[in-house]
Amino acid sequence: MRTVDFEYRGQVLHLCLNGAALFAIRDEYGSETPIFDLIAGDGSEAFQRMCRILRILCEQGELVERYLGQEPQEVPTERYLATTMMPSDLPAVREAMARAVAAGFRREVPDDKPKRRDLGLEELQKKTGRGGRCGCRWGLRSLVSLRGRRCC
Repeated sequence: MRTVDFEYRGQVLHLCLNGAALFAIRDEYGSETPIFDLIAGDGSEAFQRMCRILRILCEQGELVERYLGQEPQEVPTERYLATTMMPSDLPAVREAMARAVAAGFRREVPDDKPKRRDLGLEELQKKTGRGGRCGCRWGLRSLVSLRGRRCC
């Protein structure tokens, strides 16, 4: 589970877009508008929407931290966030929210997965005597083959 740590008013907020946060946001705002667009925008409606989504991300991030055995912290309320957020805080808050959303959608592929072998290709290479790819670049290989010679 990936959380994004963000310091806000002396408190470290843990932001997390997990399944619960994603569907809470979609239930409230619908699934037609991307979350990045919901975070952006000017005006009081956009600001209230941003504070509401930030609270959801904070709440889920705090639950993840508690699940991992960390010391419980208080989750800031939407009213606290809206009251204490200064205009100079907006870019940093939006950037942290965007990082949390991106981390939530990021897919991790384990490196320890064994590579698949193409047994048919290995058999063909044994029969033809070519043990793999040629060391030439593709362009040189094509030019040489047009002249009727093998490149390697």
